[in-house]
Amino acid sequence: MLRSESKRNAATDNAASPYVDEITITDVPHHSDTGRPAGRDAAAGLLPIMGADAMHSLWQVQDRSESGCLLRGQTLDTQQSLPGSLIALREPDAPWTIAVVRRLNRLTGASVELGLEHIGRNPQRVMMMGAKTSDGKRRKFVALYLPESDAYPRIPIKTVIIPAHEYSPARLLTLVSTANETAIRLKEPIESQRDFVWTSFDLAARKQ
Repeated sequence: MLRSESKRNAATDNAASPYVDEITITDVPHHSDTGRPAGRDAAAGLLPIMGADAMHSLWQVQDRSESGCLLRGQTLDTQQSLPGSLIALREPDAPWTIAVVRRLNRLTGASVELGLEHIGRNPQRVMMMGAKTSDGKRRKFVALYLPESDAYPRIPIKTVIIPAHEYSPARLLTLVSTANETAIRLKEPIESQRDFVWTSFDLAARKQ
């Protein structure tokens, strides 16, 4: 979805690629920030949740806190919403929020409740590049960069979400852009699941 949105923006926006501190982020959509969402006692609203097939569905917020929310809706495939799954959701005209499913309650028919913990917002799709292999090639893969946030959810550090099979502690990777390459060193996992690892990182020397 991030890739699709960025392509649409690129067709109408000729501005230079945005920068986030020392990390160059390319192919990134722009979203308006509507500020901190309402608190726990706010009236319930509707949120679109992104499934594996990149189709929107509407879920109702039953409860909300600074760390997460409780959603109720319908799904024909609960395998996409099992505890430990990664989900993206947003309210209209707000940045995307990345969350992890912590609880799944089956109700009646296709109706379920999902307990989500928010781990970041405004995710940015980035390309990572590993070290050279014996044939001189460098493996590339897509990751999600999560900038620090002083709002909801409050995350004081920059983090990345990468495929689980690409993670190892202290691994050196290169964040690639059309203008330069920025080396990062992965730290210990904050969250480790079967399909992904959420981790912080240190910046290494930048290659021009």
